[in-house]
Amino acid sequence: MQISWVLLAENVAFNEETPSKEGLAMSDALRAEARSLADRPYHFEIECEPGELSPEVPRYMASVREIPYCVAQGFTEKEARKEISSVLIDYILSMLTRGLDVPEPEIKPCDHNSNYAV
Repeated sequence: MQISWVLLAENVAFNEETPSKEGLAMSDALRAEARSLADRPYHFEIECEPGELSPEVPRYMASVREIPYCVAQGFTEKEARKEISSVLIDYILSMLTRGLDVPEPEIKPCDHNSNYAV
């Protein structure tokens, strides 16, 4: 079972009960922009912790260093990586929908080999 969470904004493009074509197009454009921004070289951090249900079954917590509260978890490191990538897109979409600035990735000279820290 995969569990992830993200603070999602209300989609302001959908003010009507049935979305208009303009609202759908705006939503698609924002999602495309969110995907593009999420492809930037953000730094992901993954920690292994004892599981809540059983200490023998670990859980992997993933976060984005540059974006506080953008977190996800999985039962394996691979799951956590997959989940955080998806959550990052949704989180950025939420920021764009609310008109908030999306933080830039940190650029450090020694960070060119990998975006993941375990």
